[in-house]
Amino acid sequence: MALSKILPASQEQYAGARNLIINGGFQVWQRSEDKENTSNAWAYWSVDRFQSNKGRFRKTTDTVDGRTVNVLQIDPSSGVYNGGRGVFTMIEDYNAYDKPTVLSVYIKADAATTADIGFLYDYGGSSTVQAGTTVNITTSWQRFEVQYSAQTFSQAAGHYIINALVDGRTYYVAMAQLETGTQATPFEHRSYGDELARCQRYYEKSYRNNVYYMNNSSGAQIQRQAHYFQVQKRAAPTVTQTRTTGSGGSTVGNVGTNIDGVTFSFSGGDN
Repeated sequence: MALSKILPASQEQYAGARNLIINGGFQVWQRSEDKENTSNAWAYWSVDRFQSNKGRFRKTTDTVDGRTVNVLQIDPSSGVYNGGRGVFTMIEDYNAYDKPTVLSVYIKADAATTADIGFLYDYGGSSTVQAGTTVNITTSWQRFEVQYSAQTFSQAAGHYIINALVDGRTYYVAMAQLETGTQATPFEHRSYGDELARCQRYYEKSYRNNVYYMNNSSGAQIQRQAHYFQVQKRAAPTVTQTRTTGSGGSTVGNVGTNIDGVTFSFSGGDN
């Protein structure tokens, strides 16, 4: 007789869905695996699904909890930080906060220092739900946990995984996880393909810079080409073209975008 394991009510019943943070293992870096930013602007500069502002953010590996994993390394750069460096992620599934949740993350630094973890922000109400917790960080890996009571959100919630980094210090962050319940469970390792598909729902790079859709050598004739995304998007995306003119003076334009793909027009000489 086949036996099946019944998970506790506090855990998700579907394998691979326990961690509410997309790319919590820092596997997917579609934009850049090494990006230095000296501005104060929070944006998606490097690792997928995590916004950052000031400093150098790069991909490394290390042994954490007995396993070799990807690590987000946050270095100082030439910018002036004023304690503002950090990483931030959006949680689209805000209904999960109807129950208590717990955030866990592994952190170390190049020397003894401090940082804030777990700041929770409500975008619908434009208000702080829970302030960050200041923790002491050493040169060895430690797993930190932050608990949250049940909340009601009207739209996406935001988590500062780590923030208020001390100027001049290098930080290492690994295996960030947010889950329902009151106690953190072992980190949920998902495959690269699984995480990539989750990330591509928000952002994807379609082609290398030197690959083009089609050639049009018939003078002023206008052609159109549809490109379908690898993964259906959560909303109609903004499309950035790496090139808007062809080698023969032709023009390339975006004539329509939806959650499934984008249509380009090609006109003029050779494209």
